[in-house]
Amino acid sequence: SHMSLYGRINEGVHFPSFDDVRVGTPSSQHIQNYQVGYKAQTSSLYASVDVFHRMFFGVPFQAFLGDGSQVIATYGARSWGVDFQAEWFPLERLSLALTGDWQHSVYTDFSSFAGLGTQAFDNDGNILQRQPRLQVRFTPEYEVPTAWGKLRVFATVSYIDLRYSDTENTQILPAYTTLDAGIVGDFGDHLEMRVQGTNLTDTLGLTEGNSRSLTAGISTGFEMARPIFGREVQGQLKYYF
Repeated sequence: SHMSLYGRINEGVHFPSFDDVRVGTPSSQHIQNYQVGYKAQTSSLYASVDVFHRMFFGVPFQAFLGDGSQVIATYGARSWGVDFQAEWFPLERLSLALTGDWQHSVYTDFSSFAGLGTQAFDNDGNILQRQPRLQVRFTPEYEVPTAWGKLRVFATVSYIDLRYSDTENTQILPAYTTLDAGIVGDFGDHLEMRVQGTNLTDTLGLTEGNSRSLTAGISTGFEMARPIFGREVQGQLKYYF
């Protein structure tokens, strides 16, 4: 009675946008999804895991290069993976949560006889850009009862695996780990005080690189990329009427 097993098969369509019709290259995108999952819940544990296989067709691709030229193509993709989520209550006021996913996603039907300047390209089998193969988040949380209310302390350690910024898989975005933490105090029924911080270790993590570069993206020792936010701490005082 505390377990469930489910399966899902569905197909969806994304119709062309106004700009697709305006430039005369309308294309409908299709996705097929196959999924099997399992869930279990007891008084001290909740767990969920599902395995999926997804296929994409007719996805438009457009890139403006540094020399002003333009690359237009359509592609597909295949994705296999596992999503997982669990929360365990080993003690009365302690919870340990784990969430994440592993996936293997590659391009399909993504090639051209010409397009990148005068050179043909073939990205079939390449890893989807900006998609980490593995990402995991672990969150311990502890609640302390007090004479004036309760105090809740929590932290989250996040790991984001290596990714590629470009469809050619030449621009590497390294893996990184961040730490977030906070403390929340409830004073009676009306007052809440919160102090929390993100990326407390001030980790350098890159989410995307220079999409206009078709090589490693490094020029004269520098690379253009978008980082995550650095260390940040916030305080908040809230009153409930």
